[in-house]
Amino acid sequence: MSNVLRPVLFGERSSTGRVGADDGSAGIESILGLAADVHLRELSVSGARVQVRMVGTGPIGIVLLHGWACSSLYWLPVLKRLPVTEVTAVAVDLPGFGGSGVSRGPWSFEACAEVVGEVVRSLDLPTRTLVVGHSMGGAVALTLADRLPFEQVVLEGYCPMPPSLPERIERLRLLREEGTCGPWIESMVRSWCVRTMGPNDVAILAGVARNVSVEVLVRSMYCILEGVPLGVAVRQCKGSAWVFGLADSHREMSAVEAMAEELGANLTVMGRSGHTPHVDEPDAFVDFVMRRALGRPDGIDGDGS
Repeated sequence: MSNVLRPVLFGERSSTGRVGADDGSAGIESILGLAADVHLRELSVSGARVQVRMVGTGPIGIVLLHGWACSSLYWLPVLKRLPVTEVTAVAVDLPGFGGSGVSRGPWSFEACAEVVGEVVRSLDLPTRTLVVGHSMGGAVALTLADRLPFEQVVLEGYCPMPPSLPERIERLRLLREEGTCGPWIESMVRSWCVRTMGPNDVAILAGVARNVSVEVLVRSMYCILEGVPLGVAVRQCKGSAWVFGLADSHREMSAVEAMAEELGANLTVMGRSGHTPHVDEPDAFVDFVMRRALGRPDGIDGDGS
């Protein structure tokens, strides 16, 4: 049985357009915009450093999990737009990414979920908390939700559907390219992401990826290719909220719709976005998340469409 909604096209009333410069020469902060009220914190989880960005002191918790080769930095467009009196939001640098150290043992979705779970507990987030995962972060979000109770699971640009065989082969080829230095990492990120993202998104990822070890990038990509266990997907996707950009070529939208219906998820499509709706249409994305947080109908201006 499915409770899937027909896709809703966001963005028709968005005036923000894409955030960022026209090329990758600007700093990441300049691309995303600064947020003075976003607080950078370092925590210690099982002896490892975990960096988070936080905003707000409200009664609704929001946990933001980034995608592959990214960090909490690219959640700034969301963090600076969230209503600080209504939410307590935390964007986490997953192990090995951004300012977080690598946890003991091999990198995995399970290890990431354990770390984020400790962060949630140590920060004493509100009982009513949403977890939002973008791309690879969606897999971590599902794994985390299988361990801790969340009010809502929101998956952005992610559904638990294995990549196609040609895509798997292409990603494996990229992983086996020569070199282990910064330029190779940037080249790999650009080569893979240019097909699914806009130029500003690629600039953001390439900049963040320069600070990620090759070992973490490779291991996390293998985890992406393996995906989450089917049982986790079935249990946690029912009633979850999925948001995709209409221009996201990472997945065929017809396949995403079919998967959402099969798993009982609610699918929304943002009409002016690629793989990163929260960067492409931050106002509409924050509106979407807050509607889920407050239990309001999906759609624009409360029309319930």
